[in-house]
Amino acid sequence: MTTVDRRSLWARFRLQGALRRSRVELLAALQGAGSVTFIRSWGNIGDELIYAGTRQLLAGVPHAEVSVRDVDEVEGELGVLSGGGAWCEPFHEVLPAALPRIEERFERVVVFPSSFDPRVEAVREALRATRSRVFAREPEFYTLIRGLCDAELAHDCAFFFDYHPYRRPGSGLLLAFRTDAESTLDRLPEGNLHISVTCADLDEWLRTIAAHEEVHTDRAHVMLAAAMLGKRVRYRSSAGALAHMTWRARAVRGSTSAQELVEGGEIAFVEMDYPPKHVARAADTIEISKGNHAVSGVPGPIEETAALVCLHAPLRSRAVLAAKAATASRVHEEDPDPGIAWQTKRWGRLAAEGRLDEEWAANSQAHGTLDVRGTSRPLTFDTTLRDVVKPWLSLPQRLRGWLLVSR
Repeated sequence: MTTVDRRSLWARFRLQGALRRSRVELLAALQGAGSVTFIRSWGNIGDELIYAGTRQLLAGVPHAEVSVRDVDEVEGELGVLSGGGAWCEPFHEVLPAALPRIEERFERVVVFPSSFDPRVEAVREALRATRSRVFAREPEFYTLIRGLCDAELAHDCAFFFDYHPYRRPGSGLLLAFRTDAESTLDRLPEGNLHISVTCADLDEWLRTIAAHEEVHTDRAHVMLAAAMLGKRVRYRSSAGALAHMTWRARAVRGSTSAQELVEGGEIAFVEMDYPPKHVARAADTIEISKGNHAVSGVPGPIEETAALVCLHAPLRSRAVLAAKAATASRVHEEDPDPGIAWQTKRWGRLAAEGRLDEEWAANSQAHGTLDVRGTSRPLTFDTTLRDVVKPWLSLPQRLRGWLLVSR
């Protein structure tokens, strides 16, 4: 058995255990109810996958089902509001306003696993006022809302859908990037098929994914379904997602300076032993240097600690690299010292030489490695962050080449 196979099996084992725990938590929230009403929202076909998974989760629970549009016509003991992403900026118009109406009609309400952005006023105020039990579908969203309401954490209900009838070998590449308000692409790739809008129903949507060998997408549920169907997946974060750092380069330390190692092509820029950052309480006397690498005028004790970890990602996209390179001439004019802001000046030289693609490859992971001038250098999967990584990014079975692009 290869190392990849062992990792794959371990990831499957962890996922199965996590799903069992989520199933228990969600069903436990319904206990004691004499009547249950499943209240579905509406959206694209990715949302239909959530509803289908919820129906399978509730298969052993007698319940009725209604649309949120018809909630004023029903009432009962327990209302279960479907999960989804409609608690974030692009599509928050319906559910925050609907939740108080639902609570008027039902003695108890449970909001199934969803994404939440409490920076949106309507979302924040709805959560502050609710008496419902609210499930977040990702740990970072749980962290954001747990001080606002009775919050719990569980997996997205799309995980409870039975994908086995759709499993089949596929061929070719499916480009399935979104075209709505959550898209972060400047230009759609040629041949893009926004299947969450163009497919007639969930069956066609799943069969379209199943017919391909590899899927590139920025839709979370296309990614989830493709992974569960055993496809190779590349995923780009959309506007409704938070950025994730899932791979970490080991810092290379030694007597040779980081600048010399990077300039000499021995390591990638992201492997350098980065200068420490400082965290300080605000005060009138504080002065913070460029990059937050030094602080003076602190009216109190200064301590070194390993209890805080700074997850710094200076190169978050190819566009960011190009933008930094474009400032090289201005940076050089401000300070010609080759040791000051050397990385920006270097990127300017590489851009002039037409070598930024080579630099991006050296600082971008592919299958858990960096390509530094033709030499493969391994990365580590960041186990210290495993609790904030999207659960389905741990999915195995030919899931490769995780592509996480920050907003």
